Amino acid sequence: MDITIENLQVDDLHANPNNPRKQVGDVDELASSIRSQGIKQPLLVTPNGETDIDGHKQYRVVIGHRRLAAARQAGLSTVPAIVEEMDARREREIMLVENTQRSDLTPIEEADGYQGLLDLGVGVKEMAEKTGRSDRFVRRRLKIARIPQETRDMSADFSQLSLDQLDKLAEFESDPDMQRELARSTDFEWTYRTLVSERDKTKWHDKALKALAKAGIKVESFPDGKNFWNWHPHGYKAAHSFSDINSDFWTSFTGESDWPEARVYSYEYWFCTYTPIPADELEKDKAKTDKDNAIKARGRELNRQAREFEAIAKANRTAWLKANLRTLTHEHAETG
Repeated sequence: MDITIENLQVDDLHANPNNPRKQVGDVDELASSIRSQGIKQPLLVTPNGETDIDGHKQYRVVIGHRRLAAARQAGLSTVPAIVEEMDARREREIMLVENTQRSDLTPIEEADGYQGLLDLGVGVKEMAEKTGRSDRFVRRRLKIARIPQETRDMSADFSQLSLDQLDKLAEFESDPDMQRELARSTDFEWTYRTLVSERDKTKWHDKALKALAKAGIKVESFPDGKNFWNWHPHGYKAAHSFSDINSDFWTSFTGESDWPEARVYSYEYWFCTYTPIPADELEKDKAKTDKDNAIKARGRELNRQAREFEAIAKANRTAWLKANLRTLTHEHAETG
């Protein structure tokens, strides 16, 4: 195919909305070079199918956005450009390949570039071959590209997140609430560690619930305001509490051929087990409880009798005073 270079009006050239790189950056130095030496490398453009009011064809830039911005800043009215008719797929491929060779393309810009090609039907393997990347690299970028716009908008400066931070955000693809919480965090690493811990605990809890259900063990809920530390079901004693499926107790508990005759309660991410109190211990406890109750009852009875005696004594004193107060007062007056 013959390549021809045309001098096109700067006003007829338009930035490509699908360009992976969203910001052209500082072009002062490039504009200064263009003023003194002109543009050494032509732009690559494609007709966008429109014309202006004077009938001039309009073009979309495929390669050369920075050169076009610098040319405008340098005051040029025309720039050299290669005009090529191309479909959307080829257009995006060229822009992505060209931009992936540049070190200033941000990870999210590159990721969105791959997603644009995927939307046009380009497979991962083909994208990897055209850009010189590995399949794993492309898939990693596509996972980042799936971070929703709503989540991106919650970040103070989403475009400046590092590749590692974007990977961590993408980890929470299946939990949009956690993903949004991480995006708007002012302490990214601390929030990430907290959310990972919460996610792992939830995953472990769900896995344990399924294992217990499969074994036919009912998981009960604590009464309101009660937990492992201040309550136990009648006839049972606390055995273990655990929140890790890798704990030694969980391994031994689920490894029994006949599961223990334990009652299992769930508290937040914890599971708490209670084992039956042996009959002889129950009898001893009952005897001790009965004795304690008898002592308490005797104490209450003595207190009742003492209060009753005090009330009778008080009544008698009051009656005697009422009966004798006048006589005592008269005798006191005569003596005086």
